[in-house]
Amino acid sequence: MIELRLHVVMAERRINMTDLEKLSGVNRNTLHRMYHGKAARVDLEVIDKLCHALKCEPGDLFNYEK
Repeated sequence: MIELRLHVVMAERRINMTDLEKLSGVNRNTLHRMYHGKAARVDLEVIDKLCHALKCEPGDLFNYEK
């Protein structure tokens, strides 16, 4: 199972949803679904924008659990 870790990365960087929306250009609804682990799929473009805004790697946003 793949777990979304956006909430963890945001907490580590002390950034809120509104600021991340402005920095990344990602729609607030998409961020909300990812933050709460409700997103069924995520476009590579969204991952790219989030990594750029949060200065992180894609692996920081996801965790794989068997």
